[in-house]
Amino acid sequence: MENLSVSYKDWKTGIFPLTGKRLTLANHGRNILLSVCNNEIIATKVTEPLDPIYPDELRIDSGVFRGVDDGEFYFGEIVFYSDSGEEYQILDENFRGFYTVNNKIYVLTGLAHMGSDEGCVYLIFYQNDKWVVKKIINLKSCPNVFMQHNDETYIVTGKGIVIIKDEKIVDELISDAGWGCLYPHSILMFNDSLFVGMRGGVYEFNLKVRTGTWYDLLDSNPGLESTEWFKNLDD
Repeated sequence: MENLSVSYKDWKTGIFPLTGKRLTLANHGRNILLSVCNNEIIATKVTEPLDPIYPDELRIDSGVFRGVDDGEFYFGEIVFYSDSGEEYQILDENFRGFYTVNNKIYVLTGLAHMGSDEGCVYLIFYQNDKWVVKKIINLKSCPNVFMQHNDETYIVTGKGIVIIKDEKIVDELISDAGWGCLYPHSILMFNDSLFVGMRGGVYEFNLKVRTGTWYDLLDSNPGLESTEWFKNLDD
């Protein structure tokens, strides 16, 4: 199946796929990658895997931080590799992304698997000749994708969207989205809205009026839809 791009003017509003056949089709669908071209948002249904969503390393003057995301296997970690050859683990948690604000380094961690859904933000800092971490925020859900705008960091978790500023959550745009199984995969800000691409479609959150809209980009799946299990699901 080839990648398919759909421009904003062709998106159709729909019902968010929370249950039943629509949820199953979305969960088995393609990831949505968002971009802007000629002042218009484009949603691309991507066939090939896109992981990692975020860079898994961050270079500083003295070396490189590298993160490992092994998901359900619980073997994630963050390691520092110095240019002098030293190597050591600074955190034994599943890696979800690096970001920097005002010359400070932060790392996102988290995991959603088998009923567990957790996520945190750590500050990475230098102390006693080594890089160490300090937990500063409990996100209470695994971070999926994030972006920075000015001095704020927008994080999409499996449960919603939070804004971080000055090492604390300053706003919770959505707290009960329940879209973790749709794997939010891309994010961008355009005009007064935040757009989140995930399997099955795109969610737009208008930052001025604080309302959300779901755009349905569901794929059909003849193989899945022909199974007795799928036929017995509620609509």
